[in-house]
Amino acid sequence: MEMNEVRSLQKLRVFKSEEMNFHLMRAISCMTEKGAEIGECLYAASRIKNGDPQSWVESFSQIAAHVENLAHAELDKQCTINAKENYLRASNYYRAAEYFASPHDAEFHDLWAKSRATFQSACTLMDCYAESILIPFEGKGMPGYFFRSKGAPGKHPTLMIHGGADTSGEELYFWCGAAAVRRGYNAVIFEGPGSRGAVHLYPELVERPDFEVPVRTAVDYVLNRQEVDAERLALIGFSAGGYRCASAVAFEHRIQAVILSAPMRNINQLVTSAFGNILSLVPHKLIDSIAPLKMRQDPMLRVFLEYAFWKNGFNKVSELLESTKAYTLEGLEKNITCAVLALVGQGEGKQTLAQAQQFYENVASKRKTLRIFTFQDGADDHCQINNHTLRNQVVFDWLDDVFKAA
Repeated sequence: MEMNEVRSLQKLRVFKSEEMNFHLMRAISCMTEKGAEIGECLYAASRIKNGDPQSWVESFSQIAAHVENLAHAELDKQCTINAKENYLRASNYYRAAEYFASPHDAEFHDLWAKSRATFQSACTLMDCYAESILIPFEGKGMPGYFFRSKGAPGKHPTLMIHGGADTSGEELYFWCGAAAVRRGYNAVIFEGPGSRGAVHLYPELVERPDFEVPVRTAVDYVLNRQEVDAERLALIGFSAGGYRCASAVAFEHRIQAVILSAPMRNINQLVTSAFGNILSLVPHKLIDSIAPLKMRQDPMLRVFLEYAFWKNGFNKVSELLESTKAYTLEGLEKNITCAVLALVGQGEGKQTLAQAQQFYENVASKRKTLRIFTFQDGADDHCQINNHTLRNQVVFDWLDDVFKAA
């Protein structure tokens, strides 16, 4: 399965499959926060057959189990730093393995649970305060984490962190959470409806367009914590979280600043563009009749669609496509008045770049910034996964200025 919309101008050349290359880069990118080592990732890649998701699952799950065993051994010796670093890498490798597993596969939930368990083992050994949380929501719960510096009593600026269609809460620590704590921010990672961890725990907690509802609940929870300065509260959304968080701040005005990487203005347009607009030309009944055959022929497509069905609560491509029409910021941008930082990579594709520009022009905020990361920046990738360091420097420099001016 290959999509027409590119994700990066910088490309690994390990696989013929661009999808596998992207997700290998994604796993390696967590090196920034001790979540990977390039030698382990390349060893795992060497045992993967191009275009074969099951070989990916097996290879990354095996390296994950090996590194987890290293962590247990180090913990037995009371070498806590070594144990923590190994648990962090094991968590990321289990997550990478689970990505190419189908919800119908026996190991799918087990790999997610192992990623979560090893990360929580690392949390008990961190230098910062790290708490696993479950925010009550509609009789269920939104899982996540609360991080803060141990040596900084009192109220602090807080960054709420939300991912996209396939990120996990644990992965977001490597992307942004650790960077926030180093800079004196509280970091609150939460997984709302449609997020990986939320649907694993509560299968009914599927994707929904009115994301202001779960965000309102998450903000209630955050503002009830004594460590949080209510006047310095920010929200960042990655990938599909760029739509979710933008739509939320159109209604939730207790958030003073929002960062969107990238601001996805119209999900339906992004989906159809990614497949060369062919989806908008073919009758939905025909798509539904062709899809099962294509899924049997292409295991990568099968895994992609079965995950999309699972997290959205559908079992037909036509239902999935029709649902995306509700995910639009058009008409909401005039209600977004908090400070806005829109981030997009030069390599993310024409449609994503165009939507970021349209959002920036239309959003009502008087304090707004659009940053386009370039190939020369080494950060042109989707969500800037090829340069978390630079992206986080831009984010926190901007946030510091926003909160100083408030």
